[in-house]
Amino acid sequence: MHQVPKQCILDLGVMVQMSRPVRLGPMRFVTRICQVVSEGGEPRIRELYARDRQGVLQRVCQWERVVPPEGRSWEEVRSILLGGKAEPF
Repeated sequence: MHQVPKQCILDLGVMVQMSRPVRLGPMRFVTRICQVVSEGGEPRIRELYARDRQGVLQRVCQWERVVPPEGRSWEEVRSILLGGKAEPF
């Protein structure tokens, strides 16, 4: 990972991997979205979304396995994403 220290990797939270359909071309598309989690103090990557053979981005992880950002609850995350509203997703 480009010589990035472990703690900095853990601080990322989410990683988005992108590919270029044409080598060195300007266009890119998302190939997978991963969450960076700590397991035993080591950074681990948990795939959330990945492209299938037809090119469709599919969720590959159960929601129960997705960990909210450190120090936050899912209720706080929902509130932030909804602009302070307490409505469910």
